[in-house]
Amino acid sequence: MLIKIVAMFCAGVLSMAIAQHSAADSALVGVRQITAPAKERGTEFPVTVWYPTDAGGKPVTLGASQFFYGTDAMLDALSRTEDTL
Repeated sequence: MLIKIVAMFCAGVLSMAIAQHSAADSALVGVRQITAPAKERGTEFPVTVWYPTDAGGKPVTLGASQFFYGTDAMLDALSRTEDTL
């Protein structure tokens, strides 16, 4: 029984590693941080927008902490549609 549990755990970890590797190799991710009006709060609400990109921007890692791995992105990169205009 313990061998089955260990095998299932290893298979899960391996599949997650493959999925992350494939996503990182297939495309760059652009990110912009904007604000939206929040009248009920009387302030601006921070919004992070993620989108596909091919080039440009400043390399950043968002969301990293002592508990989580960050996600690599290109800050203020052109979106794919902007890049082709």
